[in-house]
Amino acid sequence: MNLITILLSVGAILITCAVFFFLMRIVHLEKEKQSARDMLEHQIRLTDAYAWEVESKRYELMQALTALKKAHENSIKVNHNLEEEVNKRTKALSEQNQKIIEYQFINAHQLRAPVARILGLTSLLQKSTVTENNNLILQHLTHATQELDATVHAIQ
Repeated sequence: MNLITILLSVGAILITCAVFFFLMRIVHLEKEKQSARDMLEHQIRLTDAYAWEVESKRYELMQALTALKKAHENSIKVNHNLEEEVNKRTKALSEQNQKIIEYQFINAHQLRAPVARILGLTSLLQKSTVTENNNLILQHLTHATQELDATVHAIQ
């Protein structure tokens, strides 16, 4: 064999080896590419699952927020109604207190004054000369007036 044939054979072997290694590299890159695709598809599925879960949680939060807003609006209405009720009752109590004050005035002055006058008159009558029959009536009148006076004092 001559040198050219040997060089051509060695060159052919080198080219064959280079092509073989190049093809092996292509196969390896294809496997890596497929592995990367599989990993990417897996990540996409996970992302889709997470996105669905996030959307589900967002929906739940929106429902909770809506319920909270309704509860807040309801509490505002209840609070307003309670304030109105408190104002009505306060007004009614003020009116009742005013009536009590008026009643106390009546009791202290308009009832007490006549009772005091009757007691004074009975005292004068007891000091004067009265018949025995009139004396008994006077004692009953004095006793009744004293009971009325005690009741007026108890009311105050």
